[in-house]
Amino acid sequence: MIIDKIVPASFNSSYEVTKARIFVSILLTCIFAQSAIWAYISISPELTAYFPFGTAIMFYFAVLGIFYLSKSLFLAVNVSLAFLFYQYASLSLTTGGIYSTETFFLCLIPIAALILLRAGSAFFWFVALILWSFYLFTQSNTLEQVQFFKDQISGYEPKYYLVYHISRAIGLFIIVYIFYYQNQKLLKRLEDNQTALQLKNVEHERLNDELRLTQERLEYSNKELEQYAYTTSHDLKQPIRTINSFSRLLKKNLEKREVLDTQSNEFLNFISTGTKNMQDLVTDLLDYAKLSASKDIPMKTLKLNDVLDKVLGGLKNQIDTNQVSIIRNDLPTVDAVPTKIDQVFQNIISNAIKFKKKDQPLTIKISSEKKENTWELSIEDNGIGIDEENQNRIFSPFEKLHSKYEYEGSGIGLATCKKIIEIHNGKIWVESELNKGTTFVFTLPDGQSYQR
Repeated sequence: MIIDKIVPASFNSSYEVTKARIFVSILLTCIFAQSAIWAYISISPELTAYFPFGTAIMFYFAVLGIFYLSKSLFLAVNVSLAFLFYQYASLSLTTGGIYSTETFFLCLIPIAALILLRAGSAFFWFVALILWSFYLFTQSNTLEQVQFFKDQISGYEPKYYLVYHISRAIGLFIIVYIFYYQNQKLLKRLEDNQTALQLKNVEHERLNDELRLTQERLEYSNKELEQYAYTTSHDLKQPIRTINSFSRLLKKNLEKREVLDTQSNEFLNFISTGTKNMQDLVTDLLDYAKLSASKDIPMKTLKLNDVLDKVLGGLKNQIDTNQVSIIRNDLPTVDAVPTKIDQVFQNIISNAIKFKKKDQPLTIKISSEKKENTWELSIEDNGIGIDEENQNRIFSPFEKLHSKYEYEGSGIGLATCKKIIEIHNGKIWVESELNKGTTFVFTLPDGQSYQR
């Protein structure tokens, strides 16, 4: 459709598109109507001179070009209104002045500006109309001027006024119909959009219900899985203790009977070491399974300086034996689960001691930094470091980068740290370079925002 080709695609508002379509429809209607009048109707010889149809038609085409190229409804409408104001203001001087019927069309100009543009443009053309009306009034302040304007009105035959008023009525009807038709299309489009939006809302509600059910099932499954892991870990402790106890009794019995040879002793040591490793692993797994219960434990305001003092006290023997230097800054007060945060410090510091360089003294730096509503804590060491490709693996349960013969451990300590920090709505990550040390960073919610 020609209207759709003229209206710019940059108009993304349905309201703006409707106003543009109304404007283009009116211009095309005026071109068609005036071409028909100019070509087929001849009321009187004076009519063609009275209104320059050819000039008007060329102007309307020019306005369409301006609108298409500038993509500005404001510019195109105001240019059109300026032309019409000039035409009808000039005609009013030669068709009766203050008595001229052309002033009717001048009254339509502010209304058109209000509908197609904004109140500011309408007010401008309204002021222009008032000023022009006062000008016409000043031109009829004597009896001779009044009689001159009245003679202009009576200078045309009655059939002229008949055709004039019928044409004006038809033109106004067409223009009003264009407004009505385009507004109905807009309303229909809005109704369709509203219906589509309602359907989308229904679909979103259905998806939300499905998501909620899925989440409930996952929570239920997680609880069952956690309970299963807890029960299994707990039940495994007894047979492991039994194996360990009987292996020790068997060793003592063989030693007492003096029949324990070297190979049998080695085998029994393997059993003892294996059961101890298994017992540690089950204990760590049991602790990991218990972490979900921490979500329901209310947080308390903790001074991390006190927590760190307690952890370093428990690790004093390892620190002294390995000649570890601890450098610490003043730590903040945070909201946390009291029984869990100490595990994070203990696991990370223990790992730093475990993975220290053999030929270099170990230094551990513990510091904190305020970040908006959270505290960012870091534990830095100058140990053996972690290869970049393995840094994402270390927070997974049972992931070990070294064999059990090189370094002891179940591989669940950092996974426990990660879960504890996530329970506190925080994050934990590692920054490390092989042979250049490791920094563990984690965030905790702000407490009372003071330090000891």
